[in-house]
Amino acid sequence: MDSMLGWLKHKITFLHHLFKLEDQLANGLSFFVGIILAFGGIPPLSMNLLYGFLAVSGSLLGINLLNQITDIKIDKINKPHRPLPSGKMSENTATILSAILFLGACTFAVLASLQVFYLTIFYIFLGIVYSAEPIRLKERFLFNNLATAIGYNFLNFLIGWVIFQPILQAPFPLLLLLFTYDFIAINSKDYFDLAGDKKFGVKTLVSLLGVDAAMKIDRHAHFLIQLTFILLALLGFLPSYIIAFSVITIVFVFVMFFDLSQNKNFMRFYHMSFGMHIIFRILILVLFFTHIFKLL
Repeated sequence: MDSMLGWLKHKITFLHHLFKLEDQLANGLSFFVGIILAFGGIPPLSMNLLYGFLAVSGSLLGINLLNQITDIKIDKINKPHRPLPSGKMSENTATILSAILFLGACTFAVLASLQVFYLTIFYIFLGIVYSAEPIRLKERFLFNNLATAIGYNFLNFLIGWVIFQPILQAPFPLLLLLFTYDFIAINSKDYFDLAGDKKFGVKTLVSLLGVDAAMKIDRHAHFLIQLTFILLALLGFLPSYIIAFSVITIVFVFVMFFDLSQNKNFMRFYHMSFGMHIIFRILILVLFFTHIFKLL
């Protein structure tokens, strides 16, 4: 029994390091938030929902694997425990598996709808240009934030949304709020990737300006953007529920950066930042089902 549990734990750890399974949680949650808001509640199970979910999941799995393939040299410094830099999986095997995942995602997307297919194709394209030469947005300052925030925020939500509603009817003020948080919060992973990023020329805020300066800019950018959202909402240019989200963001960001300044625990800072990403999506569902605010 113990040997079976040990084997299972080893396999789960291997898959987690290979695909970043925590990303699938955030990915799937954004997808289902889009579905629930578009349908107006919890929809009945259907093949279209399954196809859409498999398209989203397959896309992200393939994108994460492709990123690890192109980051082998960097990961030998930043994340040597991963399957590719540690030699537990060959580059050829990973490339074939990534291609299969992309093909599967596109196939399921076609079965769902044309809108899902177009968004999935764009999602995969964005993932490829993020990781692969000659464009490799990952190495380009701010473009790496932009590509990641679009993928993690807009596209996952929209693929769920378009299963039931036209894309132009999506709640773009809500998506803008989530996008701006993700755009800055993505920097949280760069603090513990600093050594490899600097060596291989990956231009992030942290690698260009250093840890202390990046912390100050990240913190002030969060506060400035959220205060701007509150002002615009008070003036009637944005929905009133934006105020609640912005206040929660300001409080959480203050706690997050205070903890970082005291402990310099960059991994915990990343986990807190990622946790806020999840909390936002859960809060959307709470507000939607309790009708505290009109989200649509």
